[in-house]
Amino acid sequence: MKPSPKQFTTLIGGDAVVITLFVLLGVSSHDGISLEGWARNAVPLTAAWLVIGGALGVYRTEVAGNLTTILQRTALAWPIAAIIGLVARYLVIGHGLEASFIIVTILINLVMLLLWRTAYAFALRTKRGEASS
Repeated sequence: MKPSPKQFTTLIGGDAVVITLFVLLGVSSHDGISLEGWARNAVPLTAAWLVIGGALGVYRTEVAGNLTTILQRTALAWPIAAIIGLVARYLVIGHGLEASFIIVTILINLVMLLLWRTAYAFALRTKRGEASS
């Protein structure tokens, strides 16, 4: 089942916010926050997440609303998307493929995405009146 336009917008917007928060935390500790720093880091990660996550169904209503399924799909999709996004970033700016950087990007952003997607699944269940079941 495809999500409604509102659900789709909420899911994509929330994912973009989570990735942006991660990026802003990173660039603020290294280069300072700038539009260029955000674009250089958030755009490839977000684009890769949208493609890989979309291909693995993280935007489907029955997936996004099922806590177990969305946590599994996110845990599968994010590492793949992160690696693709980091490689794309590397090809554009020429640095940032150190193992520690890759691991931190995968793990920290994965936790952030899992928290956001958990909150979304609970909110969706509550809206549907399924919170007590």
